[in-house]
Amino acid sequence: WLEDREAPTPVDSDEEIDRLFDLAKAVLAEQNLTLKRTAVTLTVVGEIPDLDLEDEEEEEIDNEDEEEFQSLASFYYDRQEYEIFAPLDPMFILARMNEDGEPELLSVEELQRLEPLLPQIEDQLFEALE
Repeated sequence: WLEDREAPTPVDSDEEIDRLFDLAKAVLAEQNLTLKRTAVTLTVVGEIPDLDLEDEEEEEIDNEDEEEFQSLASFYYDRQEYEIFAPLDPMFILARMNEDGEPELLSVEELQRLEPLLPQIEDQLFEALE
């Protein structure tokens, strides 16, 4: 994050997300982006603007394992500033298709069985993206 800014605090409360969703959706719509509610996370659909490389060069990241984000938009609600971020690295969510052809999250037991295979699955996904 830029030195003169505090690290953002994620909005984790479903109630707070419900309160902010319509405004966040409208702010993103101004950039021809669509905010959607999906199974695990909120998803932004559309042509995300290129990362501002000048801002990236000013960032100092102390921890290499720290996840990096791109700011998409900011807005105020009830005198509080909110910012919408997109992760720079892809996020993978394992799911299976149910009988209706809809994606369904895996159970904890299913995830534990697949855990040893995750590095191999991740490698295959990254190869497919290249």
